[in-house]
Amino acid sequence: MRTHTSVLPILLSLLLLTACGLDSAKASDPDQTKKSDLDQAQHIEQFQPETTTQALGAEGDIGDDTPLEWPAERMGSILPAPNAVITSIDQGSAFFGEGAPDYITVVSLKGMDSKSCEDYADRLEQLGFTDDVTTQDTGTKYLYSGSMDSDGTGVTFQYDLSGDTGFISYNPMLTSDFLKKWPAERMGNIPDPGCDLISFESEGKGQDEICTVEFATMNEKAAENYAADLEALGYLPETNTSDGEWIMFKGFDDSGSGVVFNYSVIYENGTISYGKKDALSGC
Repeated sequence: MRTHTSVLPILLSLLLLTACGLDSAKASDPDQTKKSDLDQAQHIEQFQPETTTQALGAEGDIGDDTPLEWPAERMGSILPAPNAVITSIDQGSAFFGEGAPDYITVVSLKGMDSKSCEDYADRLEQLGFTDDVTTQDTGTKYLYSGSMDSDGTGVTFQYDLSGDTGFISYNPMLTSDFLKKWPAERMGNIPDPGCDLISFESEGKGQDEICTVEFATMNEKAAENYAADLEALGYLPETNTSDGEWIMFKGFDDSGSGVVFNYSVIYENGTISYGKKDALSGC
């Protein structure tokens, strides 16, 4: 039986959060049935499709008696088809909720047992998904997530053996158009987080300007340390929380400048926003 390795959690799905819209990423699709007693490693049960034959939104519905085929191209033409029944194929936002990027593809499954779960994880490992690996096998829940850093892709495989349902998600964009360097001249004294920088954007002008950097491939411990570093810089926290899914820090210094740090534990990514207190009040 596999045991939890607690190597760096995978940047599964590069959730391109916005600094002021993080809470919306927590919302699930209204057509899905939630179960509320799971932690991050058991995240799968919170996102069960209502129907078993819902194809990607762009393709519309298909008949209930039509079997779904493995979407090889959408899974990078690299992920192997599992020994399972495919019950749905969704884009990221349809499965995980508003805010998840639609370049992520999620295939929902049923009909696997413990041996087939372990065999599938072994196949992922053999393919080279060996960076930032997280594994768990509790006997009733199975998890394997890993990235292929050389190829810039990530995969998560989760299965609930007791409920006979699970999913495989594929993220093709772990390494896409990164910033070359931390935009120090626009971010005050906020430090470089030391991970992949995805994009920079600003909104507003003068005292109303908010500068935001999207980042990825930061592990949970590094995120906790980064929040502590912000407080040590003199940003007194207005918000400083960690609930196993999100790490959120919002603080202001004596000059009225502030920072908002939002981090997704599941996806190992988030945003860092810098601006004046009034500008950041709604973030």
